[in-house]
Amino acid sequence: MREHRENTNENTHDIGKRYTSSEGSTVVIMRKTISFMEAIMNKHFRTAKVRHESQRGSTLVAILLIIIIAVGGILGYKYFVSVETKTAVKTDIADRQRWTDEKIVKNPELYLKYQLDKTAEELDKLEARILAFTRLKSNFENSVTENNNLHARDTQKLDEVKAAYRKAEADNEWPIIMYGQALSQEMSQTTS
Repeated sequence: MREHRENTNENTHDIGKRYTSSEGSTVVIMRKTISFMEAIMNKHFRTAKVRHESQRGSTLVAILLIIIIAVGGILGYKYFVSVETKTAVKTDIADRQRWTDEKIVKNPELYLKYQLDKTAEELDKLEARILAFTRLKSNFENSVTENNNLHARDTQKLDEVKAAYRKAEADNEWPIIMYGQALSQEMSQTTS
């Protein structure tokens, strides 16, 4: 007859429990210990196998990355060094971006949308150019106005200096004081 287990928790192992049977308690304990050891070994080997598979997976990923980088490097080198390859790639890209008659027939709505978008872009560029031209025109007009004002002021000063020179020569009164500076007869003759 068997004794009931002391602990009814299903998660506990049967090692060290006392059983009575016809085979004897030692044999039963040995069988339970062996089955427990097998379970531990199976679990250990399963986790080791998973660990090994994950290491193998990360190794494969690393090898694939190296291959991708190498191929990308070779293609990049060929593109940047070889003029023929660069020209072929640019031509291919331009051909794919160009609307051919076949593409227009296959998708006329998309072609019209493309043309409307391009027209809108060109209108934006035109408006930006008109705005830039308006600013340049305004700057030019301001510059012309400023230059005309300077010219009128300088012409007025020149007329004043000429009148003062004529008066000083007629009255023989030298030096002339103009704009805070003295102008002698010798200086006025050299600047005339």
